[in-house]
Amino acid sequence: MLPPGAVFAQMPDGAPPPRPQLRLRQPPPMPELRDPTLPNPAVREAIEAAQGPAGGKPAPGDAQSTPQMRLKARIIGVRTPPVAIVEINGSPYTVRRDTTLVLGGASSGLQVRVIELTAQEVQLELLPAKKVYIMH
Repeated sequence: MLPPGAVFAQMPDGAPPPRPQLRLRQPPPMPELRDPTLPNPAVREAIEAAQGPAGGKPAPGDAQSTPQMRLKARIIGVRTPPVAIVEINGSPYTVRRDTTLVLGGASSGLQVRVIELTAQEVQLELLPAKKVYIMH
């Protein structure tokens, strides 16, 4: 039995029944994202072991060190001999066939000689190691 004067809310006709209260689950924690450009520890150890104790940098004046070489341009003319622009250790050089560049001064003994220069390739010889590099 209801107490006198009690008021109760009543649903209007045709209204949907009340929804049950939903409990939201917390999403699982996201794994920590790592930078894909950085090597993982195992790869980093392998790289450091391959570089040796000096960090992989050749000693200054080392005749066995290889300079960084990059072909920037080839200029092939109809009536002029072909010319190439080669960047060696960050410095640009304009070279022709049989050009010899002395790098690091005469004391280092490191020379780069242009063996062949065509529309397809540039061949450079690193002296005194007598290594030939072909650049396309």
